[in-house]
Amino acid sequence: MNKSQHRAQTSWYVTVLCLFSMFTWWISGKTNGNLPTSIPNLIVETKKCLTSSTHNKEQFFIFSGGKEAASMLNDVACNNKVINKQFGSVKSFWHINDSHTLQIIGKGIADLALVKKTS
Repeated sequence: MNKSQHRAQTSWYVTVLCLFSMFTWWISGKTNGNLPTSIPNLIVETKKCLTSSTHNKEQFFIFSGGKEAASMLNDVACNNKVINKQFGSVKSFWHINDSHTLQIIGKGIADLALVKKTS
């Protein structure tokens, strides 16, 4: 078998494989008409406020393990002079799951994170 015959045989296999894949994809779309279910939000926004710097589009993100703490921190941050100079709005998020807390901190989403309740 020379090189041209080997290439022709190989390209034939690839063509059949591609056609079979496209046919399988088409059949699966016809038989499974269910739409994918929506994924629930991992972060729940609890509160948002605008600062006195309305021209500034930057947002200050607060993440906390509880709704009450996030709401309190949001009120404090909205009235803070330094945050009012640097940010146009403050958003607070809360969630109790530790894995989500690690993701928020690890990805650098939150500017301020209260992750441990002090007694």
